[in-house]
Amino acid sequence: MKKKSIIASSLGNIVEWYDFALFIYLSPVFANLFFPSKNPHAAMIAVYGIFALGFICRPIGGIILGHFGDRYGRSKTLRVTLLFITAPTLLISILPTYAQVGIWAPVGLIFLRLIQGISIGGEYSGIVIYLAELAPKKHRAFITSFAATGANIGLLLGIGCISLVTHFLSNTQLNQFGWRLAFIIGSLFGFIVLYLRNHFLETPDFIALKKDNMIAKIPLFITLKKDYHLILKIIGLISLGGSLFYITFSYLNTYLIQYAHMTFKAANNLQMFFVASMLLLVPLAGLLCDKIGRKHMYFIICASLLITAVPCFEFFRTGHIALIILGISLLTLISSMEQATTLVTFVEIVPLKARYTTISLASNIGYTVFGGITPLIVTLLIQISHNKIAPAFYLMVTAIVTLSVVLVVLKKNYIKQL
Repeated sequence: MKKKSIIASSLGNIVEWYDFALFIYLSPVFANLFFPSKNPHAAMIAVYGIFALGFICRPIGGIILGHFGDRYGRSKTLRVTLLFITAPTLLISILPTYAQVGIWAPVGLIFLRLIQGISIGGEYSGIVIYLAELAPKKHRAFITSFAATGANIGLLLGIGCISLVTHFLSNTQLNQFGWRLAFIIGSLFGFIVLYLRNHFLETPDFIALKKDNMIAKIPLFITLKKDYHLILKIIGLISLGGSLFYITFSYLNTYLIQYAHMTFKAANNLQMFFVASMLLLVPLAGLLCDKIGRKHMYFIICASLLITAVPCFEFFRTGHIALIILGISLLTLISSMEQATTLVTFVEIVPLKARYTTISLASNIGYTVFGGITPLIVTLLIQISHNKIAPAFYLMVTAIVTLSVVLVVLKKNYIKQL
């Protein structure tokens, strides 16, 4: 197994998650520049809606790019996906604002987010498959966990970039040009990683599939005819992890500012620290997963979230920094274990012939339902219920869903041969 291929594939998620961090943490800036409104809540909901729209397009991208991944190979497809993620990032940096061109400003932003959403639909799942197919059986969870590590690096760089621009620039400068610089930097990351991907090796599994003339003409037909049950199972496995990650590392920043009265800088610094900690925690969780198996890991993850979700949000409401750190620490640890377990499980339960299509379609539906629209859902839940710990109950429901699926799918605690 080539170390360069692992590094190049892992780094591919940097641009996607760097861009994700910018969009989430600069959401007040986007609300002001692209959706000016007398009602700040309405403007924020509009921004979260655009964010969710990018996710809604991902299943479409999963079908299109999953087809290419199953037909023409993992390495070629991953070069295409990264190009069409990076180019819109650069174009967002030069978009005119609402004050400059009116309604065309949000229209342009929506269009670029749609392109990114379609491209991302084949990116993350492709990297997971690529790493799992390259990895030796006994280290598969550990190696596959580097897909999440690349995502966490991108998230960390995004938060770090925001911290720098907010530290050195005034609010006026941030609104004028600071946010544009952040997106330009992201596009530079993308083109560097794209160059590295030109040296990608193809996976042995796909090479063998091609050699045996087993390439599916229309992989989607196999997915819908033979693997359709796996779509629901993958969505169920995602419910906990997707919701937990997007609440902890996107929505929680806003939550702490609104309800714990933290400053933007303090909340941002906390996010940076805990995202950085996952660079170590996720691979360690991968090693543990390889040792004790997938099913046992899921039991630990689900039970931990059911026990700690409500206490964590009670900690956040207090506004005491020590309790807030304790709460985020617990959620970060659970999320790290989930990332290391769920990614490899996808690949192990899906047959090879239409693997890229099945995983891309299912995971993108799952991450849309239990990821991309999660900040919007929990925001609305709090407004409707007037209960500030409503996100905790939402997390508990997703934990029950995932645990139920685990009991059905992972009937034995074994590591499957691909």
